[in-house]
Amino acid sequence: MKGPCMHFRAPLLALALAATALPAGGWAQTTGTEAPATAAPSERAQRAAQDIVLGSEDAPLTIVEYASFTCSHCGAFHRDVFPTLKAEYIDTGKVRFIQRDVYFDAVGLWAGILARCEPEKFYAVGGMVMDEQADWLKPDSSGEALADSLRKIGLRAGMDADAIQACWDDRSFVEALVGAYQTNAEADKIDATPSFIIGGEKVPNQSWDSMKTLIDAKLAETAFLGGQHPAFGDCIFGTLLYRYFTLDFDRAETPHLRAYYDRLCARSAYARHAMVSYESMRAK
Repeated sequence: MKGPCMHFRAPLLALALAATALPAGGWAQTTGTEAPATAAPSERAQRAAQDIVLGSEDAPLTIVEYASFTCSHCGAFHRDVFPTLKAEYIDTGKVRFIQRDVYFDAVGLWAGILARCEPEKFYAVGGMVMDEQADWLKPDSSGEALADSLRKIGLRAGMDADAIQACWDDRSFVEALVGAYQTNAEADKIDATPSFIIGGEKVPNQSWDSMKTLIDAKLAETAFLGGQHPAFGDCIFGTLLYRYFTLDFDRAETPHLRAYYDRLCARSAYARHAMVSYESMRAK
């Protein structure tokens, strides 16, 4: 699962994709030296730049994933890791998750248009596209065959065939999606997929154990600094009491005192780490 799919340059690819031919019925590739006329923004285009959130809006930690629907490592993350992330952190209200698309090829753009055609179905459709990469994304398939496979995924997700084609035909929507991708990728300095922004920190693709450790540390830090942790006040009291008896007066630690401290601070790992660091500093 580890490692990126590829590195890319968002501005150049965005310009190239803006003139990419879409599946049957979509607007044709532009020729000549003049830039294509900009279509009047549709209702879809006006919402294209809006993030689609999975999880509670009040979750203490936000994770943003930059992913391409044609990236094998992105597919592996969604098949092997995302279900655990969702069950343990998103569904429990700890994490607010946002997926942002990266378009470094035409087929990935087609898939992104399909997934974002109906926002309420984005994670369902996008999940199917990722999970079934091995079935629909075959290197020897024609563009028509790939588009047909994507269309079938949309139909199985409850989308209407005419609605799917309408989204592929909506030039202003396509241009807005490519523009949003370019703006976000440049702002966050994304150069490979998948990439993650966890609590404001950009991190590369990595094992689930490493990511889980980082998520837990970010949650503990957020709780400590924000004073929102349910055990925050009790843990601060326990820390002061512990320091008073064992450090400030050089008294020996007792099992009862340590057990009392552990009970108060068991759910505040960040606060406990800060206290242990203080002990080490005072002991020198």
